[in-house]
Amino acid sequence: MKLDGYPLRPGAQWETAGLRNILEYVGVKLGPQARPPSEAWVIGLAGGVSAGWSMDLVGPDDERMVTLGFRHDWHKYRGELAEAVCARLLLPLEVRETGSPKLALGQLASVLGEGMPAWCLADEATFRHTPPGARLAKACVYGVAVYGLDDDVAHVDDRCSHGWQVPVGELAAARAAIAASRHRIVIVRQPSRPLDLAEAVQDAVAACRERSQHAVYGVSAWRRWADALADAKDASGWMYQLVRSADAVQAFRSTYLQLAGNSEGAGLRELYAEFLTEAGAVVSARGAHWAKAADRFREAAALWRHFGDLLLPDTDPALRDLRTAIARTLKIRRDRGTHGLPELVMLHERIRQAHLQPAQWDRRTMRSRLEDLAGTMRRIHDVERAAFELL
Repeated sequence: MKLDGYPLRPGAQWETAGLRNILEYVGVKLGPQARPPSEAWVIGLAGGVSAGWSMDLVGPDDERMVTLGFRHDWHKYRGELAEAVCARLLLPLEVRETGSPKLALGQLASVLGEGMPAWCLADEATFRHTPPGARLAKACVYGVAVYGLDDDVAHVDDRCSHGWQVPVGELAAARAAIAASRHRIVIVRQPSRPLDLAEAVQDAVAACRERSQHAVYGVSAWRRWADALADAKDASGWMYQLVRSADAVQAFRSTYLQLAGNSEGAGLRELYAEFLTEAGAVVSARGAHWAKAADRFREAAALWRHFGDLLLPDTDPALRDLRTAIARTLKIRRDRGTHGLPELVMLHERIRQAHLQPAQWDRRTMRSRLEDLAGTMRRIHDVERAAFELL
């Protein structure tokens, strides 16, 4: 059983793309032209973009895993993005949880039986089609929209134009892997009240501006990261932590995978620029300021892509091949879905093993790479700080 008319549109980021498709399905229309919200509007109404990073040692082999935060409240993954968007759009939202895997499957079937898709929290590392990174099961919080359920297969919307046919057992294992999520599902209902779109937009942009000044999750996080990248003396510095070439490949690969999964390396900045440009027509009094901010965010997007090029440069054959493999996985995920799963699994293993035979860099080469990354990160900080101030 699949929901008739559910829109399967590829997207830039797993949360924004899935929610965009759900909002279109339930009939949300915005603006004078009454069009379904784009992915840009989802990220904008969620509170826009933010900043944050961390590098942790995970798994039995102490693999370097980098986490990047690009959206508002990036550290929260229990459906808060959907809650923020629905609150501003005055959409009814329902949350169901249970500690029982059997009841969880029943809840999912019940929601689909009502003719509604369900946003399901799950563990990213349990799915076969998701990026490899550090395969830290039971810790990588993820989410997918489920729009159909048969005896053995769940129909999953995860940024693919064909959808994914995921075995019911695999979906159940992913939902159960993170006990704290309690098989959480989020259901968005049809709009029931008139909306003042200008008020919703202003509230969302104000939330973005306020969060940009936060001591931890604000734009200053990029300055701290630049300092860590270039610091060769402090224990928190990357030059200090990435002693072996294999360590550096792990960190660079993990960072690049995070970037690639957020609006094709742009860190959601292009999407937010698109939102600000269109939102300026809704709130004309702020239109000129937001247009200037949008230009700054587009500049930041270009810098983020340059940062990705520095992580896996063409000048290093091993890193160039790694970047090519990652790009291939993204294309398969977008265009082929389940049909491309065998090749996808093979590529994921190749990406995961990349650090086992890395190029041997001396400390001077490593220092030069990290200083180039730090310089670009400082430019990102300065450009984004100027963008946030224009909001």
